[in-house]
Amino acid sequence: MILRAPATPSAATALRIAALAAFDFESDAYGDLLARAGVTAFQAPGWLAAFYRHLAPALRAEPLIVVGRDGDGVLQLVVPLLRREAAGLTRIDYAFGGVCDYALPVAARGLDLAAATAGFLRALGPHDLLAIAPVRAGDAETWQGLFGCAPEALSFGSHLAVSPGDSLAWPVHRPGSSRIAGLARKARRLAELGPLRLQIVAGPAAADALRLAAELRRGRFADDPLQSVAGRAFYAEVAARADGAARTYVMTCGDDTVGILFGLVDGGCFRYLVLGCDYARFGRFSPGMILFDRVMAAWFGAGGTAFDFTIGDEPFKSEFGAVRAPMCRFLRPVTPQGAALAEAIRAGLAA
Repeated sequence: MILRAPATPSAATALRIAALAAFDFESDAYGDLLARAGVTAFQAPGWLAAFYRHLAPALRAEPLIVVGRDGDGVLQLVVPLLRREAAGLTRIDYAFGGVCDYALPVAARGLDLAAATAGFLRALGPHDLLAIAPVRAGDAETWQGLFGCAPEALSFGSHLAVSPGDSLAWPVHRPGSSRIAGLARKARRLAELGPLRLQIVAGPAAADALRLAAELRRGRFADDPLQSVAGRAFYAEVAARADGAARTYVMTCGDDTVGILFGLVDGGCFRYLVLGCDYARFGRFSPGMILFDRVMAAWFGAGGTAFDFTIGDEPFKSEFGAVRAPMCRFLRPVTPQGAALAEAIRAGLAA
């Protein structure tokens, strides 16, 4: 049975807050809370369930899920965290693990988070540093309301391209860029080797595509989560789910796979996460750029309203009309040791 609660909880509602070592993200209670909360696909049940199943153990971290229930026992708040012990320090982080681009607490709309601050911090238990990142600047007020410290700007942003309105106009009316203008020519040259086809794969085929993407990405990116056993298992599970929360595109040239593009479906927004291309065979054709172009055309053509390139300031994103938005983090030290670690993080000496 799905639990029901008022759409706008009273600001005076006293929450019973607890920290749990395990939580059922696929429960009806969590699904009901999601319907009453403003979150992203990074807080979806399948994403978080897979994260704690595969990545938390690989990070040698203990799950720490803070939950808040009202007087009727209805779930009003969930904050997915990790606790790590290293070098005599206890650090609490968001469930990031190198894969989550937008950290958010899952809170019912209208919930007075400031009233929950004391209970939230008490539930965390003894620790040296609370670190929450990466956070969209537009979400900073939510986190600030929960634990009261100010955000710090990050050096990178997130990048969003919105639908051109007339989806059929996408391949023609793109931002002026010689690199973009040359894509059609490169696509025609690539098609001379065999028919180009873009398809969406699902289930086991999507999981296989993510494993192939991992092979194609090997050695190209530092700290690539797909290069670990746990990371591949995580992405494969998310990609193969039947709930429609993820989408995997595969572009082929004849019988050969040119590239794979994977991301999350978040209402009308597609949030790109993984690109893997066969640059060894097709690099001269700019396969990644062609794949982005065709996926965006397909997404907008099917009624999508936005394409999110997510975090990172790679120049190519602006060539597709994406606009940069700032990102931030929260570092809340509790002890002198935690303060020293926070300074090391700011100086780039610690992650």
